Amino acid sequence: MSHDTALATDTIRHAVIEYEKIFKKDFEYFKYKYFDNKFYEYKFLFIIINKKFFGFFVVRKENIFNSKCLRIIEYFGDQNKLCRLSDDLQNICDENDLEYIDFYNSGIEKKNIIKSGFKLKLVTNNIIIPNYFNPFIRKNIELKYAYYPTDEKMILFKGDCDQDRPN
Repeated sequence: MSHDTALATDTIRHAVIEYEKIFKKDFEYFKYKYFDNKFYEYKFLFIIINKKFFGFFVVRKENIFNSKCLRIIEYFGDQNKLCRLSDDLQNICDENDLEYIDFYNSGIEKKNIIKSGFKLKLVTNNIIIPNYFNPFIRKNIELKYAYYPTDEKMILFKGDCDQDRPN
């Protein structure tokens, strides 16, 4: 192992430890839930800026009829780096002929979501973002959640609880 590799490994390990405190998840969680998943094939998209690790997305593609989308199931990392990903996310859409990318979450600052190129789904707009693909249901579904203790800040994603499972 070269010195540079050891330094990079230590940097990633330190970053992951910091993110574990924020997201309350660790490597075993991701291994069990996504690497060993019997129902879906997940991919990990790493955020590396100037050779420094800032986090990753857990994603899954959906194909329905003649359309494809990418679902961000989890995010684990520095949420302030999301705003630097707008071009990368658009390139992923273009290169994979995706209709859209969805990113259900609660707890990520809205300004970071908007700066990353996402649009907020508002009750007043007519955009449909299907939640169910197996079987496909073409309608918006309100995702409800609760957590305890309520005075503690939580960051939640589609993958939390059982929102990403076969129906």
